[in-house]
Amino acid sequence: MTKQDLAWVAGFFDGEGSIVIQRHKKYRNHKRYIIFELVVQVNNTFPEVIYLLQRWFGGSVHKRKIQQQFPHWKPQYQWKVGSLQAHQFIKAIYPYAKVKKGQIELALKFRKTKKKRMIGIKTPSHIQIQRVNFKNRISQLNKGVILN
Repeated sequence: MTKQDLAWVAGFFDGEGSIVIQRHKKYRNHKRYIIFELVVQVNNTFPEVIYLLQRWFGGSVHKRKIQQQFPHWKPQYQWKVGSLQAHQFIKAIYPYAKVKKGQIELALKFRKTKKKRMIGIKTPSHIQIQRVNFKNRISQLNKGVILN
């Protein structure tokens, strides 16, 4: 993939993509764990573009059933990557992003809190608080709130 390709993807993502940090509850050995996951997705009506993203960056593609609610709309396709693949994607497009640069910067900082995976060991509370703060700040930027 060329720099020109990455610049195109970054521009497309600026307009059609989103970055979120999802919070999940997982259960293992009768214990409940809170998991935070970085997720990147793009929705569009042109399947060729969505499948191109999947070919270049991995992830999954789903056809969304919009026509049942809005019969005159074109089918919508969603490309989605999470965790490490999402991190690799945003890291690759970061130099070229404009609109979502703030979300990408927060997501990259969030990912640093997940460097070491220690199964069965509780994540320290200060790290949990950092992750919640990153989740909330990205959510605010997604809604157009300007952060200081």
